[in-house]
Amino acid sequence: MDQELLKRLAARLIWWKSPEHSVAYPHRIMAQIINTGDFEDVCELTDALGDVVLHDIVRSTEAGEFDRRSWC
Repeated sequence: MDQELLKRLAARLIWWKSPEHSVAYPHRIMAQIINTGDFEDVCELTDALGDVVLHDIVRSTEAGEFDRRSWC
């Protein structure tokens, strides 16, 4: 897993924690990227980790973790 990519995106998308603390929870960072990131963020994540990882994130998120926009 690309820790530097996750730190960089966490710094922008998870404003309530430090990037260093956020990387301890990569699933949360990836879910937040899918939920609130822009198209380029999701493409960058997909390129780095692959579709299978993203499918696993979508399947394993808790109810309410994604907002309506994430499903469109």
